[in-house]
Amino acid sequence: MHDTGTLPPRSFRRTGSASGPLLTLNYLPVEFDQGRFDAGTFPYESSEQLTDLRAELSSSHVVVREGSRIVCVPVVEAAAVVGEQTTFEVSQSRLGLATPLLREALIRILTRGWGFQLRRYAPPTFVSRRPGRDILAKAAAQFGGVEGLHVFPQFALDVRRSGPTRRPGICDWAEGPL
Repeated sequence: MHDTGTLPPRSFRRTGSASGPLLTLNYLPVEFDQGRFDAGTFPYESSEQLTDLRAELSSSHVVVREGSRIVCVPVVEAAAVVGEQTTFEVSQSRLGLATPLLREALIRILTRGWGFQLRRYAPPTFVSRRPGRDILAKAAAQFGGVEGLHVFPQFALDVRRSGPTRRPGICDWAEGPL
């Protein structure tokens, strides 16, 4: 996968409110390189089976339903293939498996790499509490600040099979005066 360029951020003002918050949307098109990888598969039997596999393998695999089977893709180096070993090919025409893998990579970067806690898994949503991101502190600074009260921006990311450029990519949006 590699970056194919970004589209400029677009901001939309909510209707009915001249001073309402802005919603900022960014889209990063991505292109998946041709390649192969091994994963394990199980016949899909129930949503409970899928949920249980996701919980059991959450630290080492991405678990995705693909039609009548469940695909368990190892994403950490020491993880073994579970289920019946199958070789998959990645291509622009087979995004059903590639996009969940990209989503999981984003989640791992956000949580393990950058230390964010997710508020919601789908779409991955988090609040940035990094220094300088407190919106209320910035607004109230001219009045001496507000002790103990904070407002931080919330962000959401999602991987789309098709976006504004009719290609797969990553959408992110944030609400508030960023």
